[in-house]
Amino acid sequence: MKQWIDPPQVTVPNDLLALVEGNALLAETLVRRGITDVPSARAFLDPDQYMPSSPYDLPDMTRAVTRVQQAIQANETICVWGDFDVDGQTSTSLLVSGLRTLGATVVYYIPHRERENHGVHLGKLNEFIDSGIQLLITCDTGITAHKAVDYANSRGVDVVITDHHQLPEALPSAYAVVNPQRLPADHPMHTLAGVGAAYKLMEALYHDAELDPDPLLDLVAMGLIADVVPLKGEARYLVQRGLAVLNRTERLGLKLLQERIGVTTIDEEVVAFQIAPRMNAVGRLDDANVVVEFLTTDDEVVAEALVNRLEGLNEQRKLLTEQVLQGAIQQIADNPQLLDAAVLVLAHERWHGGIIGIVANKLVEQYNRPVVLLRTGEDGLARGSARSVPGVNITQAIQSAAGILHSYGGHTMAAGLSLPTERIPDLRRALSKAVYEMREVVPETLTIDAYIPLSQANLALYETIRQLAPFGAGNPPLTLATCKVNVKTHKTIGQSNKHVRLTVEDEAGTLADLLWWHADPETLPPGRLDIAYSVGINEWQGERTAQLILIDFRPVDEAPQQYAHRTTVEIVDHRNLDLGTQMAELILLDNVLVWNEGDPIPGVNSLRRRDLHPAEALAIWTAPPDQQTLHQALNHVNPARIILFGVDPKCDSVQIFLKRLAGAIKHVLNAKGGCVQWDELAGVMAHRKETVQAGLDWMLARGHINIMDDNGERVCLTAGENISPGGAISTAKLASLLQETKAYRAYFRRAAASVLLAPQR
Repeated sequence: MKQWIDPPQVTVPNDLLALVEGNALLAETLVRRGITDVPSARAFLDPDQYMPSSPYDLPDMTRAVTRVQQAIQANETICVWGDFDVDGQTSTSLLVSGLRTLGATVVYYIPHRERENHGVHLGKLNEFIDSGIQLLITCDTGITAHKAVDYANSRGVDVVITDHHQLPEALPSAYAVVNPQRLPADHPMHTLAGVGAAYKLMEALYHDAELDPDPLLDLVAMGLIADVVPLKGEARYLVQRGLAVLNRTERLGLKLLQERIGVTTIDEEVVAFQIAPRMNAVGRLDDANVVVEFLTTDDEVVAEALVNRLEGLNEQRKLLTEQVLQGAIQQIADNPQLLDAAVLVLAHERWHGGIIGIVANKLVEQYNRPVVLLRTGEDGLARGSARSVPGVNITQAIQSAAGILHSYGGHTMAAGLSLPTERIPDLRRALSKAVYEMREVVPETLTIDAYIPLSQANLALYETIRQLAPFGAGNPPLTLATCKVNVKTHKTIGQSNKHVRLTVEDEAGTLADLLWWHADPETLPPGRLDIAYSVGINEWQGERTAQLILIDFRPVDEAPQQYAHRTTVEIVDHRNLDLGTQMAELILLDNVLVWNEGDPIPGVNSLRRRDLHPAEALAIWTAPPDQQTLHQALNHVNPARIILFGVDPKCDSVQIFLKRLAGAIKHVLNAKGGCVQWDELAGVMAHRKETVQAGLDWMLARGHINIMDDNGERVCLTAGENISPGGAISTAKLASLLQETKAYRAYFRRAAASVLLAPQR
């Protein structure tokens, strides 16, 4: 569960409310996203009301346009040099098709990810120059290509750079450098990706040639969406216009791919989750130059063959991703000590370099820690990708190990690196030390845009929300919430049964279905819930209906009726029976909540104290650790009928307790990222919080663990290095607390039920 952030109260100007025809959700969302006046709102909602920026706002645009026009007039051969991700693919395709429309002679090249990596490579550039190119135009690359530009200049070839990456201290000595990063940070074009910079060059060239640049906008939309640029200012405008062009595109490859995917309308989600992954698969596994042909061909046979190739590579990408993921998980299973480190560092000689970044992301989600995946090569170098978690600047952590690295680079959440294979253990130690020192536990938050009843989550609401689209970075989709719903049913769906369809009912009695992707139904708490969800669309046999997608849920914090307020409580006492007879009696119970904190009971669903909820009947299987825990449970469940068993969980000796605690901590480190609620850990241990605290102090004194954070409700741990000397005091305190609990359990098993269960006043 995430920490929910409620929508702040805002004041909506009357004229803005009138513009959206009185729709409060629409108006308030606009204001919360910084759009507070009518002209800005019109420009945001309707691209026809937006005033696009002039291409000539970009530094060096006049020089770039003039040089390209000279090349076209002189029939010079122009080489377009791109990059292998979707931004680079669409940038290259845009320049190639646009320049050819203007009559230019064009060749193009995108480096191979595995063989060459990013950038302008001198060997291949030399081949193009020898073949007769006279102008080099880069796209989505080139801003740091000092050597390549100098070499081209020495051979008499001019270079026009179009790029969007961060500026170096000194720009390359190119004929022109067209980069939105050269604009002020508040300029509408500042956040454009590489395809945006390339489009602005073509827009200027098309204007002088009196041609309409709109047919190029489908490529612009795909590149901007895939590169996850903030959808504000010029980028939002271009995506809005580009999606409209994309839905009527004349590009054969895209039309055939749309048919193959089976979508009638292409929006930002279709681009991000269906089209872009297929194009990226080519760049990861094959030669990305294929995508340029796919996006520019006029030959239907060629287009069909290329669509088949994209589909095949996408399936191969899925298969390789699963293989690498399972291989990584198996490494962890074979060497569980890998999880003792703060950073998960794994390597294999057969892992595909184009896939490991995807898998690293999946492992971050699974283990809640930074992950580095490396492919070891025959040249003695290991190359790979790093992905991080909030609170850890992974590039900064990697920088701390710079002395053992061959190369590295990246940003806060992702990085690339290479190092000698034999130094991988050193990297693991260095990164873990750096992350231990820098990691701060950052709660994951969820911003709620509005609370609504389920009756409003309909098709009309979907159409209202779509007025704010396209959604993406800088303009996230709306998250709605409904409070105090009851889960009526849940059913696994999908070929692998990884998803769930929930049916819920709100306080007004409205029923609704929600889809819960990659669900874990066991995490659903009992009782009523607040649910957060998005509203999408489902189209089936020509019928359109709203489709709710579950994002998060939280239990409703409702104070139960106090157990002390019951006038009569039925007590059934089975404490005097032997264990076998007790088990037989337990299995016969029906519609009874079973409280158990020992080992699982075969064939019986039971709950620990944290998961108890109001119920008419409660079976107390294990003897509680103290009177306070017992009565907290009784007050929360508020049962009218209590069945006493009082089985000894057999975990009150120091040796058994510490063994059980070590297993619980290992689970917390491996599956929960090191953080756990105190009441959950106490329930797992079947002991009081103070006893578990004493156990953690014992392990801390001996260097088995580190306690990184303790706010009274939650404790966050990391594995220690077993170097501290320990002490007898922590053992004595723990033994004393365990003895107290052992004595209470004995009392629980022999005391009169009426005395034991008497309400506390």
